Amino acid sequence: MLKRKLLALLATSLFAGGALAQNVDTSTMNDHVFAAYQGWFHCPGDPGDNSNWFHWSYISQIVPDAKMISVPTYPILDEYPAESRCPVPGLTINGQQAYVFTSLALGTAETHFRWMREYGIDGAMLQRFLGSVDSYYQENDIVLQHAFQAAKDNGRSIMIEYDMSGNFNDTHTQADEDAIFNKITSDWTHLVNDLHVLDNPVYQKHNGKPVVSLWGMGRPADELWGVKPALANRVIDWFKNTANVTVIGGVSPFWMELPEWKDILAKLDVIQPWNVGAYGGDSDLPWQLQNRIKPQLAATQAAGQLYMPTVFPASSGRDQNNGNKAVEGGASLGGAFFWHQAFDDRSAGVRTIKIAMFDELGEGTSLLKTSANASETPSQMNWISLDVDGFRLPHDWNLRISHEVAALYHGVPGYTRDTPSDPGPFDTSIPECGVLAPNQQVTVSLPVVSCDGHTSLHQEADGSAGLYRDGVRTGTVGTTGGTQGTLIMQGDGNFVSYGSDGKPLWATSTENHAGAYLYVRNDGGVQVIYQGAPIWSQAH
Repeated sequence: MLKRKLLALLATSLFAGGALAQNVDTSTMNDHVFAAYQGWFHCPGDPGDNSNWFHWSYISQIVPDAKMISVPTYPILDEYPAESRCPVPGLTINGQQAYVFTSLALGTAETHFRWMREYGIDGAMLQRFLGSVDSYYQENDIVLQHAFQAAKDNGRSIMIEYDMSGNFNDTHTQADEDAIFNKITSDWTHLVNDLHVLDNPVYQKHNGKPVVSLWGMGRPADELWGVKPALANRVIDWFKNTANVTVIGGVSPFWMELPEWKDILAKLDVIQPWNVGAYGGDSDLPWQLQNRIKPQLAATQAAGQLYMPTVFPASSGRDQNNGNKAVEGGASLGGAFFWHQAFDDRSAGVRTIKIAMFDELGEGTSLLKTSANASETPSQMNWISLDVDGFRLPHDWNLRISHEVAALYHGVPGYTRDTPSDPGPFDTSIPECGVLAPNQQVTVSLPVVSCDGHTSLHQEADGSAGLYRDGVRTGTVGTTGGTQGTLIMQGDGNFVSYGSDGKPLWATSTENHAGAYLYVRNDGGVQVIYQGAPIWSQAH
């Protein structure tokens, strides 16, 4: 009881009201995009029983070396504050100490929710694993409280999603189900009464009520880790009638094929099929659209329910039976797999989606900024980097695709099923490909090459800059008729060509924008970017 009183005192300061930054509409889930957020990575020194290397290593007490590392994708940590980063003994990148992050630092939550804001993701579905509730209490619910603080600071919404899976076996009894029912209902009461989550203006609502998601129901009877129908029925009834919330049910992708669940799932306000692992790849998506997405959408609409399918950018894992090798699962295809899911859902009439998952490095489905290639990863083991399918992509590529997905669901017109070639917005820092940075030059031997490697900008003998697509000239930047001298992105933000006599031949006239850089787009265009926005453009 004393611990919960202390929690309540801490919550008073963290969950007090206050102005939101660039507020998301928290009154509805319609035309919104949400990302699941786990917040489960630990480092040595973190509070609670799950300290050490929880979720970085198969066994949290053992340093994540080549045999024990459990994540196949490596995060880029340049934007994380020092408090978030922890060195991993024995892991190096190009001879330098390698780091991972802890989810328990406020700086980690602030970084992640800032990215949600910058890339247009409306809010987070904060995972609350029922089997880990006692650990959350030991940690003073620090991840939850930091997530709410970061959501408020960045104008994002947040809702609780209970993961009820993993609490069952083939001999579970009524007493087991009673214990689980009591655990989830008492925990929600704790969040409402002690941590006052519903008093925070960022808490997501729908149809006039706060939203709670219950994940792990609507599963086949032989999936022992799933919630059984009778218990699911009790929990849904309690949340709807006692807690008075809008209830999302996280269900199997073939929930409509399970007659034993029909009447129970009909009570849900929102149906959320879990599609990770259900798709056979990008070529499988048209079949899924016709045979699952459209029929399920029609059924939920007829029942007055909101339909919220899950989409994901890719998947990967580690094969412990093969030297713990990192292996690709669902291929990204340069973002095409992610985009096609979201576009197909929207074209069918879906109003909201869940992206799985914002920070799930362990299954390779995360939106985090991750390594572009092997040179950016610890050399002691192999990794799945963004170039796994042959594409040269910047660290924030999945976030950039998310930005276009969010724009699509926010009603921005003009999109097609073709994957956006240059999704945005631009990273607030200078991207790692396709860029001519301040005070850098284009020379005959050093052109600027787009991220996908197809478009390049060259210095020409007549003082202009030539644009090429796969070696074929497609256009010209600047004026011709001069002499070859210096072609430079100046520190003042101006891209200028000087002739052999040192006199300027032409310029983009973008001076007085110190720090601006030149960007060669994948679609063949060229832009001068200042503070994340174009101030000069030439289309392809």
